[in-house]
Amino acid sequence: MLGSEIMNPLVSIVCITYNHEKYIRDAIESFLMQETDFPFEIIIHDDASTDNTAEIIREYKKKYPNIIKPIYQKVNQFSKGVKGNIRTTKFISPLIQGKYVATCEGDDYWIDKKKLQKQVDFLENNEEYIACLHRVKVVDIEGNFTGEYLEPKEFGSRDYTINDIIKGGFMHVSSRMYHSRFYKERYPEWVNISHHGDNSTALLLTLEGKVYFLEETMSARRIGVENSIMTNFRTKFNKEQLIDHYINSIDTVIMANMYYN
Repeated sequence: MLGSEIMNPLVSIVCITYNHEKYIRDAIESFLMQETDFPFEIIIHDDASTDNTAEIIREYKKKYPNIIKPIYQKVNQFSKGVKGNIRTTKFISPLIQGKYVATCEGDDYWIDKKKLQKQVDFLENNEEYIACLHRVKVVDIEGNFTGEYLEPKEFGSRDYTINDIIKGGFMHVSSRMYHSRFYKERYPEWVNISHHGDNSTALLLTLEGKVYFLEETMSARRIGVENSIMTNFRTKFNKEQLIDHYINSIDTVIMANMYYN
């Protein structure tokens, strides 16, 4: 549902982007193609891109003024240390209207037109759950399937728990839908200090309530994107940076353990 029907969105789609001019159209088009029986809004945070990302967002904003809500930073917030959950609280949370939040970064995209509908149907029919996620296929920068999927070690639709994270499971950004209160609330310090916001958010959600994994493949994660955090981690980080990353991961888990006693 698009256009004027966005008066009371049930879902707020949140997209974080920076210098994604080659990919942002794929992301936005995958949001707009969603077939739902409820209205949704699209909040796009551009962190002062130096390429044409912001211009492309403006183009879509002009075409879909009632559904697309852009945030254009004039100064890159990531470089100022305003990132992850701090950025969310400061800039994005005030705009959230939906009961649920669905996330996807500007270089990834959704591949199932019914993704939002399927996740909303599950959460609406199973009120004891606070979030659900799904299988994600991995593609290269051109969108070609690599043969890899992001999924729990034990496949199949089922409850997703902290044990899945400990075993090396995933909760990829493009697969998440959860109650918006967990997006709006101020996160504990152990979440904010984490270098890897995806992992800390996964920990938070599995510790705060029930999470369900849907075995369907409904989004794509793009690898090899220039200057992305994960690309730099694999190709540019030196030994000291890698050690610091892993120490931070350990510190995050220790602080989470203390927080939940």
